[in-house]
Amino acid sequence: PPPGELARVYFDRNATQNAAKRSGSAGMDRRPNAARVSSRAAYIGNGYSDAKPKLAPGRLRRGGTGCQPRFRMIPAESPPPSEQHTRNARTAAVLTASDGCAAGVVPDRSGTIAREILRELGFRIADSAIVPDDVEAIRERVKAWAASGIRLVLTTGGTGLGPRDRTPEAIAPLLDRELPGYGELLRSEGLRDTPMAVLSRSLAGSIGGTLVIVLPGSPRAVKSGLRTLAPTIPHALQLLAGDTAHRPPGKPQ
Repeated sequence: PPPGELARVYFDRNATQNAAKRSGSAGMDRRPNAARVSSRAAYIGNGYSDAKPKLAPGRLRRGGTGCQPRFRMIPAESPPPSEQHTRNARTAAVLTASDGCAAGVVPDRSGTIAREILRELGFRIADSAIVPDDVEAIRERVKAWAASGIRLVLTTGGTGLGPRDRTPEAIAPLLDRELPGYGELLRSEGLRDTPMAVLSRSLAGSIGGTLVIVLPGSPRAVKSGLRTLAPTIPHALQLLAGDTAHRPPGKPQ
């Protein structure tokens, strides 16, 4: 049978006895040993054979009478395909866009904070990098991460109005769909700390099944922004993975 699928084999005792009577050898089984089949059900599944049925879903349970199978199948949920495991994996990558950090002149405090918070939220950091404020360098890195199946990509830096602040211009052409609410929420919450938050051009959107969030370069803005968006990120990833079931607020995702 196909892998993971169970098959039942049982021997009809009545049919054997009737055949034996017709041949004049009632009650005797004259078949070679190799051809004898036990009347007890045998099943094959999951790469092993066992005459003692297990009562877990998808195995065989005792039941039936007469020449009917002594075991019956219990329906089991189909295991999720391998790509479903990939979609559900909580992987993240962090990209710092900064000329100073790329040159080693300024420490990458924002990227460090982003990774720490993501780990607290249950994400595995699949990769991180520092690149200059260069459109092509930013774009190539984010595009490669999305193509590799990383679920969440965060960038920090390059969202202001300086001549080298070009992160939104690098990311926007890659997005399949924008999430305007994320940028609006980041600026709204940022106003609690500084009136300069209105100058931020933070944005977010999706590339296939990858969620991309563009955060400012300030460590305080990264910390505040991630804390603000954290309650919505798991559900956003579920929707991008095709899980559109609606759940009451507070229910596990």
